[in-house]
Parts: sequence; C-alpha cells; structure tokens
Amino acid sequence: MSRNTKIKDVKRVLSNLQPDEVFAIGGFEGCIPLNRDAIIYYADEPCVEACQLLYDLNIETFTSGGHSGDNYAIIGIRYDSLSEDNKKVAQEMILNGLIKPVDIDNHNSITSKSIYLKVPISDSSLVGEVSDKLIQLASMFQQQDVLFGRTTIEELKSEEKAIGLPGLVDFKREMMYSSDGITYFASDDLLHKHIEYKKTTSISSKR
Repeated sequence: MSRNTKIKDVKRVLSNLQPDEVFAIGGFEGCIPLNRDAIIYYADEPCVEACQLLYDLNIETFTSGGHSGDNYAIIGIRYDSLSEDNKKVAQEMILNGLIKPVDIDNHNSITSKSIYLKVPISDSSLVGEVSDKLIQLASMFQQQDVLFGRTTIEELKSEEKAIGLPGLVDFKREMMYSSDGITYFASDDLLHKHIEYKKTTSISSKR
C-alpha cells in the first residue's frame, strides 16, 4: 500500500485466486476471509489496515469501501458479533458522535445489526491519512473472543431442519473445525484465534 496515493488513483486489487482460496464464507461482500492475508482482496486500499486491526481483535467486518466517487471511507461491523464490552465501546462512540446509531439491515430476508466506521474523503485525500483515521476509530475496540463464523452442532441441526436438506449437518461438519467437539468454526484461522484468545485470558486470570 502506498500511503501517498490519492484516493482518485486507488485501484482495487484483482486476484486470479479462486474464491475458496481467499474466503471461508461468501464473496466480496459479507465474506469471512480465510486468514488475515486475504483482507487485501476485498477491502479497498484505505480500509485495509483498519480491517486487519479489527481482524486481529477478532471483530467481524462485512463490508468496506473508499475509492473515487465516494464521500466516505467506510467499514461495516456486525454489531451482534461484538462482545458485551465492545458493544459498550460502540455505544460510547455513538454517544460521542463518532459513529451513527446501530443500523438494522434487511438483506435477503436476513436481519442483522450493524455499525459503520466512517471517514470523510475526497478524490484528493491520501490513502495514508484516511487509513490513519479509520485505525484511530478501530483502535477504540478491545480484544475479544471470536464470536462470528462459528456455530454448534445443535444450531446446524436446527438449520438443517428449517431448510429441509438431509445431510447438511454432515456436509458442514466436514467443512468446519472443532475446538471442543461442540463449537465449530468457518476456518482453521478462526479456530486458532479462538484458542489463542482463550489461552491468553486463562493466563491473565491466573495472575
């Protein structure tokens, strides 16, 4: 990333990789990346570093944008994927006017709550300055457990029953990774991040 590039000169990263080489779930919108390195394939250049920071904090981002013609560089965060502590952070940011109130999205009959980190931009804005402002907002959140891209056998069975597709549970079980035989994650990377978080919090609690 060239921090001195103007927004008007930003070019989206195009990849010859297959979707399953980049994404654990989804495509360029609403995706879960296979790992941190995959973020460059769906986040606009001014948003990459902040999206990476949020990923490091185990926070889900589902959309981002910041290129010529936009009035804002934005990063969308699933509100329901935040820990209780980070929901309090979000509410504090709302009270201080840093972000708008929680937004209710209705997309493809799926209702979800979202918040958006937003930074005003123009074609002459520099990638670096926009990135720094987004990072400043993202840095207000705390480290948390991975609360997205995860499910349980019971949830899979419930989904299978609702959709009426025999064998769905077995298919998804093959595609997911289990940390305890109960909780399954959409990627090996999310599982590893969950284990590391639990290990860190366990060490902290013993001090």
